[in-house]
Amino acid sequence: MSKNDDYKDKFEAHRQAIGNEEEDDQQKMSRTERYKTDKGEKIQPSNRKFTRVLFAAFIILPLACLVYAIFFYEPGDKIPEAKDNDEMEIVDNKDDKKTDAEKEKEEEQLAKEKEEKKKAEAEKKKEEAKIAKEQAEKAEADKKAEEERQAEAQRQQEAQQREAEQQRQAEEQQRQAQAAEQQRQAEQQRQAEEERKRQQQQQNQNKNQNQNQQRSHTVQKGETLYRIGVNYYGSGDEGTLQKIRSANGLSSNNIVVGQTLVLP
Repeated sequence: MSKNDDYKDKFEAHRQAIGNEEEDDQQKMSRTERYKTDKGEKIQPSNRKFTRVLFAAFIILPLACLVYAIFFYEPGDKIPEAKDNDEMEIVDNKDDKKTDAEKEKEEEQLAKEKEEKKKAEAEKKKEEAKIAKEQAEKAEADKKAEEERQAEAQRQQEAQQREAEQQRQAEEQQRQAQAAEQQRQAEQQRQAEEERKRQQQQQNQNKNQNQNQQRSHTVQKGETLYRIGVNYYGSGDEGTLQKIRSANGLSSNNIVVGQTLVLP
């Protein structure tokens, strides 16, 4: 139901309510009062009509205007002339001003805005997907770089460990070689000392054997006691000569060819 129909229904209901009140007042009157009233109405019919006109002019019309102003009036609306006393129409100028071309233009504008919004959302999603892809690629590159860095650090650590192990082994081999050389030299010195001692012992044994054995010598032509001492004892000193003289009972160094001498 439109605003005009609602207004007309309320106006008609108000008018009928006034008529019903008048009928109730007439029913409450006594027969004499009704007679007097009817007689008065017949006498003064023009006064009754004039009163109703005044009532309508000063009560109903302001009340109707007040109801309209409170419930139905909106800026931009106008009330055209009534077709009759019981019908009124309220026409919205904004609807009249809108032509089909303007509506079509508005629809096109809305469609354009919707399409632009759709494109903007698609572009936004595309940009977000691009950013997400770049971030994922960067994260993957960072991960690979970190793995490569860790692998390189591991390789360097292993190389350092191998180098340290090789150096340790080289030092161990050098230490063992030095120890072996020292042991070899010590063994050579020990063997040389043992050989020296053995030779010294052998010489002592030979000397003792020579000393224990009785030797004899036949004097040859041109030999002297001194020469014999040098040949057998390595020395021709007085001690050696005295030992030869004592062994042979000689009082002097004089000896003759063919004489046999005992050499102690």
